[in-house]
Amino acid sequence: MKRVYLIFLVLILSWFAVAPLFKPGFFSIHDNTQVARVFEMAKALKDGQFPVRFVANLGYGYGYPLYNYYAPLPYYFGAFLNLLGFNLFIATKLMFLAGILLSAVFMYLLVREFWGDLGGVLAALFYLYAPYHALDIYVRGAVGEFWALAMLPWVFWEFANLSKKTPPFRWRRIFRASVAYACLVLSHNLTALIATPFILGWVVFWTLLRKENKLFTIYYLLFTIFLGLSLSAFYWSPAVFEAKYIDTARLISGKGGDFTNHFVFLDQLWDWPWGFAGSGPGRADGMSFKIGKLHLVLAFFSLILGLLVKFRHYKTHRTCGSFCNKPLVCIVFSLIGFLVSVFMTLEQSRFVWQILPFLPFLQYPWRFLTLVTFFVSILGGAVVYW
Repeated sequence: MKRVYLIFLVLILSWFAVAPLFKPGFFSIHDNTQVARVFEMAKALKDGQFPVRFVANLGYGYGYPLYNYYAPLPYYFGAFLNLLGFNLFIATKLMFLAGILLSAVFMYLLVREFWGDLGGVLAALFYLYAPYHALDIYVRGAVGEFWALAMLPWVFWEFANLSKKTPPFRWRRIFRASVAYACLVLSHNLTALIATPFILGWVVFWTLLRKENKLFTIYYLLFTIFLGLSLSAFYWSPAVFEAKYIDTARLISGKGGDFTNHFVFLDQLWDWPWGFAGSGPGRADGMSFKIGKLHLVLAFFSLILGLLVKFRHYKTHRTCGSFCNKPLVCIVFSLIGFLVSVFMTLEQSRFVWQILPFLPFLQYPWRFLTLVTFFVSILGGAVVYW
């Protein structure tokens, strides 16, 4: 019951993040075709097409296989509301609202496992009010990406549950984790692509803590990811196997799509003027990529406090003991994830982008700010725990 009350508190504190959605009309965003996409998805469903791949009225009236390549989950949600009777503008706004609120709820559920209820609420608010989250919603209009921000903590929460030692419910946890992972893929395939190595590392961290059945846990992990990919295969398999029919080279060329033009400078992560323009070469950026000063300060403070507490505990007991379980694993993993993700946004990571053939399809190295925001919010929430 306490958990329900705190989720309700998180939803109340979300008001300032969602208030613009309650104003009349719509707001200007980079990707301003959201209402049209909801309309096309609803029309395709009404015509009996499922899963939806082809939309009839886009592509200059010739039709377009939009949902072969553009992650469909948010638009299924919006179209379902439209089919229930909500007008297109309201259905689209509710699609935005759901993506925003789910991010706070799932972050609370994840972090309370490590930092307790108060830490969960704090991390949820950090996540909700992160500058990059606002950029995705109210500047870029990147619906798929901020829905993926909502799915990330759900995936990590469910995958953490896989390591628990209560076998009667193991298959139920596997199913829930695979559904969460499928929803991440269906929300934004690029976020799922860069998050999957971290998800694998997350479970490996927990598996190493177990004294028995380590290989068995890895087996469950791999089976869960396989099941999640199977559930979402109706979307990603055509995107992969039919990519030869589209001009993929255009996606990663020119000033707009070439990743070499979109690395972030370190000072931009600390502070950069807020704007509603786009990303440009060098410092010619008309939007902000800052992580959040309060996020960074409290994350750093959490690390210092954690080190002090660990040192004091070890000095007193000469053993790591139970302290080495959840809190330490979570803070070490989050720190590693944060540093790796920050590195991938910077020019210094260019050689990694050139080595891994799939990375250029992200187009913008600053997309890793999704993971930076995720990890820094977890670290910031830890301050109340220590």
